[in-house]
Amino acid sequence: METTKLPPSSPSSPTTGFLVPSAEKVDGFPRRSMRRARQRRSHSSSQFRYQSSQVELTPLPLLKDAPVAELHDLFCKKLQQCCVMFDFLDCVADLKGKEIKRAALNELVESVATSRGVLIEPLYPEAIKMISVNIFRTLPPSENPEFDPEEDEPTLEASWPHLQLVYEFFLRFLESLDFQPSMAKRYVDQKFVLQLLELFDSEDPREREYLKTILHRVYGKLLGLRAYIRKQINNIFLRFIYETEHFNGVAELLEILGSIINGFALPLKSEHKQFLVRVLIPLHTARSLSIFHAQLAYCVVQFMEKDATVTEYIIRGLLKYWPKTCTQKEVMFLGEIEEILDVIEPSQFIRIQEPLFKQIAACISSPHFQVAERALYFWNNEYILSLIEENCRVILPLVFATLYRVSKEHWNQTIVSLIYNVLKTFMEMNSKLFDDLTASYKVEKQKELKRERERTELWRGLEEHQERRMQMLTDAARNQRNLQERDKMSSSTCHTVLLNTGVHMPLLGLGTDKLVSPDIVHQAVDAALAAGYRAFDSATVYQNESALGQALKKLLPKYGLTREDVFITSKLGPKDQGERAKEAALRSLAQLDLSYIDLYLIHWPGTQNRSVSDQRNSGNRAQSWAVLEELHAQGTLKAIGVSNYTPAHMRELMQSCKVPPALLQVEFHPQLCQDELRSVCKEYGVCFQAYSSLGRGDLLHGPVVLEVAKNCGRSPAQVLLRWAVQQGVPVLPKSSNPDRIRENAEIFDFSISDSDMDRLSALECSHRYCWDPSQVV
Repeated sequence: METTKLPPSSPSSPTTGFLVPSAEKVDGFPRRSMRRARQRRSHSSSQFRYQSSQVELTPLPLLKDAPVAELHDLFCKKLQQCCVMFDFLDCVADLKGKEIKRAALNELVESVATSRGVLIEPLYPEAIKMISVNIFRTLPPSENPEFDPEEDEPTLEASWPHLQLVYEFFLRFLESLDFQPSMAKRYVDQKFVLQLLELFDSEDPREREYLKTILHRVYGKLLGLRAYIRKQINNIFLRFIYETEHFNGVAELLEILGSIINGFALPLKSEHKQFLVRVLIPLHTARSLSIFHAQLAYCVVQFMEKDATVTEYIIRGLLKYWPKTCTQKEVMFLGEIEEILDVIEPSQFIRIQEPLFKQIAACISSPHFQVAERALYFWNNEYILSLIEENCRVILPLVFATLYRVSKEHWNQTIVSLIYNVLKTFMEMNSKLFDDLTASYKVEKQKELKRERERTELWRGLEEHQERRMQMLTDAARNQRNLQERDKMSSSTCHTVLLNTGVHMPLLGLGTDKLVSPDIVHQAVDAALAAGYRAFDSATVYQNESALGQALKKLLPKYGLTREDVFITSKLGPKDQGERAKEAALRSLAQLDLSYIDLYLIHWPGTQNRSVSDQRNSGNRAQSWAVLEELHAQGTLKAIGVSNYTPAHMRELMQSCKVPPALLQVEFHPQLCQDELRSVCKEYGVCFQAYSSLGRGDLLHGPVVLEVAKNCGRSPAQVLLRWAVQQGVPVLPKSSNPDRIRENAEIFDFSISDSDMDRLSALECSHRYCWDPSQVV
């Protein structure tokens, strides 16, 4: 027989605002993670439900003062009184009525929680009617279809002062010692449960917390509804996966399911196994997986602990849906795999080890260090290590080539150290097999290098031939295209700043940090060119120079543009400072597939793996700058500059350089005005350029920024960008969203008043959203 474990109650209501004695606990679901929600917007679906011809409420006698003979009649009247709805968007309307209803609800909650004999049969329909009238409503459409719970604030229910007490009453009603499931099932039926489940799509997290606990109580007390509840949750998930991709209450429903799964009887029914394979595993494909992954992984592990035979279905399902381009999801998948391996049976491990460790090998070779690091941490788990040791002859050949290659090539020293430890562990497990694989790898590597040289030479010849052909076509049509392009140029391209090299650089450029996927880079560049952007900012550490170069090569002809019509910036990475600077700069040139780079910067003043106080940083800066001067003299780098330099770094550079820097790129926004750096740049004739102009969500939603935006009739992002360019500071807003890219370009057809400019500048508080250059190298 199936059972369900009702979790112990928590010391207070799921939300603040109504405190109850510690002995009367409510929420039994421990939070696995807690986000700080900034409450900004509110809406009320009750505005569509309140009575236009409002009933005038009058206070009723207190329940505690009522004679026993009149108690139930008075309780019923108060329930009926609480069926009157109010409009909470009008804060001053019906204040007396709202207070009477609030007091009545508080009395009802207290009476049900503390008194015996209150819940008699005639009160059940009245109680359920009052609950239904208050909580069941059509949820309003989301004000932000692209709502991101990690960055945006939730939309809160304006009628919460009453709605919370109604939920509290419902919860106390279900938990009362007088509660009779046989009576309640006549009114809490399938229709009621379906409406209750639909409320889980509420954007208000406080409401979803109550609904989670209430639904679990209903599941535990009304046994006849259990199958129906599971079926409807199944339908919600299927609709979420294959149709809408939007449902706010997925995490809460999964928490309930975790407890339900724990109570499944053995052997598992076929319907439960189908739910695992057809619903829980495909849920991993959701774009919003990070919101509910902890709860989902818990449910999956619960299934495994119930029945080990489902292990192969789970592992192969995760491998089927393994993320290809989202490293954040890949780290989550690896964490879930480790949770599974922690409880896997050795007999089941043998069945999945080959496909699993092929995928783990692919993760180890990932250029994203967090993915590689998470995969290598498997060897720190004693139980997993014991499974690997038992099956070393199968697993070592699957991962050896990857481990050996990545140990020589990976850019992150932490990853290299972890790989050395893993290789040492394997060598201790089976030294003979390790030596055989080492010799075999070296032979195969030589053959591969030979094939690669032959391939490279062939392709170089083909590319040179194609380049000559394209150059001929380009030269023949260049003048005509340039004339056409000047007529088409949008207003944003007419705004430039003059560098000390005599070249005009656009005031607006597209930042490409975090844009790694070639498809996303292509989409962003396409939208930017269409919106009038003519400057693009990349860097070695962004790992997208090749994607940017390919996107420009494909898209410039689409808009009738040539290489000379765009301004490309890239940067020397911290690990390439010093003697490797020339090789890195030429590698950037090759990755971008260009004959020259318009502007090349030293990304950070320090060298990777050296402390801030290490005197060798100064020598590496000087050596790197000398290399940039040499490439500038050759015409490979049209202009050179620096990024994240402090005033001290700038003065040091100006004392020794032969070619002065054309530009300094640093973090700049109203909370970090960089007055000293700007003065230094002005003194030396160096262009001052901003990144992170939009800060984070709290800067965009600050009251001063919102008020200035309202005054200008523009978005907060446009105001922050305009604040910079109105001071002659070029900006590099980054986005892959075409609508936001277009919005960010529309900053040259309005201006901010002097008083509003001063108000924005007064936000200065030396607050950084990015790393502090004086502390990070």
